[in-house]
Amino acid sequence: MLGGALTTAGGLLFYGNVHGILKGVDAKTGDILWNFQAGSGISQGPVTFEVGGKQYLTVVTGRLVGPPSFLGAIGERVIAASPPGGNIVTFELGG
Repeated sequence: MLGGALTTAGGLLFYGNVHGILKGVDAKTGDILWNFQAGSGISQGPVTFEVGGKQYLTVVTGRLVGPPSFLGAIGERVIAASPPGGNIVTFELGG
């Protein structure tokens, strides 16, 4: 809802949703290649970084306490659909 998407030079696109599902998509075709249930809503875009020649993908989860005021009753329903909790999830990309 409020998060962004991340694309990689390798043609992948990553994004999450309020239900806590992080998806990896082929940026050209839109085909979902991978998904992961992260446990709580994802309301920001994932990031990648490199350490020691390995690339990692990280996303922060955790539903908002309340919707921004401009979302009103619809925002309240969206927030209620997102499981409570929060964490940081990191994956190594590649093999």
